[in-house]
Amino acid sequence: MLKPTHIGFVWYTADDYAAARALMLDSEKLSETFSDWLAKAEQGVKAQCKGGIIPVKAYVHSQLFGAWCLAHNVKPDAQGRLLFANHTAYDAAIKARG
Repeated sequence: MLKPTHIGFVWYTADDYAAARALMLDSEKLSETFSDWLAKAEQGVKAQCKGGIIPVKAYVHSQLFGAWCLAHNVKPDAQGRLLFANHTAYDAAIKARG
């Protein structure tokens, strides 16, 4: 079995964080401010990416993520964000292998 080389992390931009958070069905699980979210996210990346694991930022833009969820028949919630991040990491791993 192949070990994962890439790990997807849900990532936001400062200018779209509030809109992306408002889109989520479980918005209460997300930090209220971008700066609080960013600090936690950076800690998570540092903790998870050891031993050659490559972090892949899966940028969640409010309008695009909503459309992605509809196209993949998933809800805009933690599960949907996880699937999106995994999909993005998988794509990055495939591209890296050439």
